Amino acid sequence: MKLKVLIITLLFYLSLFFVSPARAEVIPLKVVILTTYTVEDIARVPLKYSLEIKRWYDKNFSNAEYYRVKGTDSYIYIKDGLAFITIAKGKKGAMGSLSALLKDPRFDFGEAYFVVTGSASVPPQAASTGSVCIAEWVLDHEYKTAAVKKGKKKIMVAKSGSLFRLNEDLIKWSLLLNKDTKLTDNAKAAKHRDRYPSKTAQSDPFIFTATSVTVSPKKTGGETSAQAERLCREHKAGRYGILQEEDNAIAYVLKQSHHLERLLIIRSGTDFDQMPHGMEKTASSGAFAIGVVNNYRTTAPLVKEILGNWHEWRRGVPKI
Repeated sequence: MKLKVLIITLLFYLSLFFVSPARAEVIPLKVVILTTYTVEDIARVPLKYSLEIKRWYDKNFSNAEYYRVKGTDSYIYIKDGLAFITIAKGKKGAMGSLSALLKDPRFDFGEAYFVVTGSASVPPQAASTGSVCIAEWVLDHEYKTAAVKKGKKKIMVAKSGSLFRLNEDLIKWSLLLNKDTKLTDNAKAAKHRDRYPSKTAQSDPFIFTATSVTVSPKKTGGETSAQAERLCREHKAGRYGILQEEDNAIAYVLKQSHHLERLLIIRSGTDFDQMPHGMEKTASSGAFAIGVVNNYRTTAPLVKEILGNWHEWRRGVPKI
């Protein structure tokens, strides 16, 4: 009997020191910053972060914990509830990477906000390179509809994943917090912008709201730009402002996992979506470096607000 009691006591104390994987502590996250790059680029850059996110890394994560996401080549960096991850490029890549991240049992995304930040192409009639767009809508360039019966009639509705309206209050917060934000510029980007006749295209970088249009694989040109404008107009989805490869996939995955209301997309225009009239080839826009800086300057205020007032934000986006 004494031996049995001794064994039970010993097992109890051993259980205090060894925790099974099933009972391992889950890491709660508050803000997850998402940027995209090809898997090859992720693997080549030291510590597995992309150049688009380097400013975040240098200022916030140089001594952070990092974990490889199961089933992907991506690493997630975490410090004090703030996280960032570089996911794969394109609709298919982004969907796979983000789905794997959300399924990883080591992390709790139940109250997390998701902020997409990265580069994009801009139409010269809507913005200048270096400018930053806070997306109001996300629309797929391959917009698809389906007939749905409503009473005795059939109506055409967007197929799942084709069109998303992002949280208006979250956008308002970002605009409010950026009312005094100053964006940077450089001489090379300004010189390139002067090749375009539009006064908007030639202007200094600014912050604006518009629709993010997804083309995957990405292609640019006047025809693509005109199609993006037409789709936004036909489906009453705001005005076309940026062209990229992943946002529809990201929005779709987050909607399926009930996180869409906590998604914000902020992208800088690092090139135009078409060549200047009469030119087949043109030099580099010179705007990538300023785009990286301007993305950070535009994204950081909201991230700071959420983390600093987490007791309010964890319940949902506060009304303005």
